Amino acid sequence: MRQLRFLAFLSLALATTSARAQDSASPPSVQADSHVAAALRLLDAMGWAASLQAGESAYVATLVRAHPKLDDYRDILWDWANHTYDWGAIRTQLAKRLSSDLSQAELDSITTLYTASNRSKLEKTWSQELRVLTAYMAELETQLGTQYWPELRRKLRERATELHKADPLQSD
Repeated sequence: MRQLRFLAFLSLALATTSARAQDSASPPSVQADSHVAAALRLLDAMGWAASLQAGESAYVATLVRAHPKLDDYRDILWDWANHTYDWGAIRTQLAKRLSSDLSQAELDSITTLYTASNRSKLEKTWSQELRVLTAYMAELETQLGTQYWPELRRKLRERATELHKADPLQSD
């Protein structure tokens, strides 16, 4: 249930907009490697890879509950989810977005919020950016899911043919 609430929050966050993104000091094409590296360190400190994996698990479980015939295809669903929501690809895109929205100094300071016990007024800045970044992550997940949905459908149909069964997503 927690993962579903997280996914619902991500979807709701899509409606938010970012004034900070428009005020970015350096466009993504000019970002220094060290600036992007600072964003990558922050994402790692936040532990979002685990959140994404939990979302994948919830997604597969929800699909199987909604379509019980998919239980025979669970391995295909897992492969598809792991490919579609690859943390490595999403992490890179999120880091580029973060490094365009925040300075390297801000990124380094915010990382300390996750790695040290001291807190500062950066919490407010980070709270605002986190809402924007969460919305962007949900947007990426939606784009990837849409992009790779035909591949999943094809694989499910192939397995159904191998098992001499009907398409598991077809209504009875």
